[in-house]
Amino acid sequence: MTKENIPKKRKLTDKQKAFVHKIAIEKKTGTQAAMEVYNIGGKHGTTDALNVAGAMASENLAKPSISSALDDLADKAKSILEKVLD
Repeated sequence: MTKENIPKKRKLTDKQKAFVHKIAIEKKTGTQAAMEVYNIGGKHGTTDALNVAGAMASENLAKPSISSALDDLADKAKSILEKVLD
């Protein structure tokens, strides 16, 4: 693969980083993470707020940069676990 064919890793925005953190570290669902990070619906989400948050979560999870960040964290966790178990 030539240098120009290698995709560049895109940097995450602060909100995207928070979204990834909520899912990977705080074990929130995508919808919960979106509601908290993007302040959708306050504490008690209505059906509309849940639908909006679910759509935003789906869009975020489809982004290669977010998917890659989650994969990287999973790989790091797996590596640490393997070292502990050895």
